[in-house]
Amino acid sequence: VNGTNTLSENIADNGGLKYAFRAYQNWRDTHSNEDKLPALPFNNNQLFFIGFAQEWCAKYNKIYVKASMDKDVHSLNPVRVRVPLTNFPEFSKAFGCTPSNNTCTFW
Repeated sequence: VNGTNTLSENIADNGGLKYAFRAYQNWRDTHSNEDKLPALPFNNNQLFFIGFAQEWCAKYNKIYVKASMDKDVHSLNPVRVRVPLTNFPEFSKAFGCTPSNNTCTFW
């Protein structure tokens, strides 16, 4: 991945996750009767992050990956999921992960 090409979009992905989660929390605070999905062992914050990750599911071929890594202003989708979640303490808290020391905070 060409970090120079993807820098602004990487920053936007990190900030976007933070503000989307904040908007969800504000919505949740005004809808205190938010139901849980009965067959799933996840709380609502965990489901928010699962939904975030699912948005980026994709299947790639090698030609697309090579072209994307050389010229695209966006990182490949797995990176667009992993990096913002790694940098987001609320994700670690929701899943009981040990926060990484190698994180960045945006805004």
